Amino acid sequence: MTTGKCVHGEFSLREGCPQCIAEAEERDGLFRQIEQKQKEDTVPPETTNIVRVRYRSESTGAVGLREYTYFASEPLNVGDHVMVPVRDRMAKAIVSSVNVPGAEIEAYRDMVKTISPPLTIDELGDAMSIMHEAAQVSTVFEPIPVPEKLNIPTVAIINVHPDQDEAIQKIVAEAKDVLAYAEALVISDDVGLKRATEDMAALKGIREKFDSKEKEYKRPIREHMEAVGGIFKRMVIPLDQANRLFKDKYSAYVNDHNAKAAEARRIEEEKLALAQREAALNDGEITVPLNTVPDIQEAPRLVRTGAGTAGMRTTWRARVIDFAALDDAYKLANQSVLDAAARTTKGPSNIKGVEFYPETDVSIRRRGA
Repeated sequence: MTTGKCVHGEFSLREGCPQCIAEAEERDGLFRQIEQKQKEDTVPPETTNIVRVRYRSESTGAVGLREYTYFASEPLNVGDHVMVPVRDRMAKAIVSSVNVPGAEIEAYRDMVKTISPPLTIDELGDAMSIMHEAAQVSTVFEPIPVPEKLNIPTVAIINVHPDQDEAIQKIVAEAKDVLAYAEALVISDDVGLKRATEDMAALKGIREKFDSKEKEYKRPIREHMEAVGGIFKRMVIPLDQANRLFKDKYSAYVNDHNAKAAEARRIEEEKLALAQREAALNDGEITVPLNTVPDIQEAPRLVRTGAGTAGMRTTWRARVIDFAALDDAYKLANQSVLDAAARTTKGPSNIKGVEFYPETDVSIRRRGA
């Protein structure tokens, strides 16, 4: 009988240590009691149709760190891949939280959009496959119908005339009034300083409204450009891959063929040198056979066809291997790092070739901003 040992002594490996088994069963029973007690004491979490998601990059597929809140028209689970409305387009996202308490969104509940219906990435892929197959068999250049539930906009309306925006015109009018006041301003005492401070704070508020409007106009343009650029990058991948394959195979043939031609020349040169040595030794008699290696011509430097021209081209480039040894003419100062050092030191520069200097200006902080 095979035996083992534990703190209780020897035991049969087939049957196990009775005391260890009893202790394990006792622990398991205790754990089950604790789990049951915890279940009884736990208040069921609030069930809501509020979820949080993290957007996925259209170009790289990477998942962002920030969470965004949505209502879900149908139940979702953490990890579900969904399409969510973002302004005037649809974006890919992953559900990161479910049953979000309603109290957490009270301040902006009216702004929360709804995932309706919660179209999954798989369903989107199926729909796009149907569209692709339809395009393959279509012989007439007609628009391919998009499934209704995709609801993906293909045209975006973007405001490009801020000068015609009434809200912006009001801000500009305010700015002109402030400019006229600033031109006429005379500060002759501390009271004047206080008035100027109030006016500058008001001016900063006007500027913040103007900057906010500028972002409002630029943001959709930038987002649409990024989205369109990402789509084009994905669509052009087969072209880039095909182009790379053509170039790799073209250059592989040329390099291999030219290497063989160079080797053939080298062999002939060695044979000729050997023949000359043999002739010098044997009163001019040569027994080494010459020109037995087939003459291999180099690949053409330029290939011309009716469709185009191709040829190998060498481009010289540079990379830095020792920055310390690099001539000063090729070095660029890191201005942000130098400014940070100046703010830390607030005195004479401790960096060779760099001067720290104070630049004084009026700093304005607006209350409530």
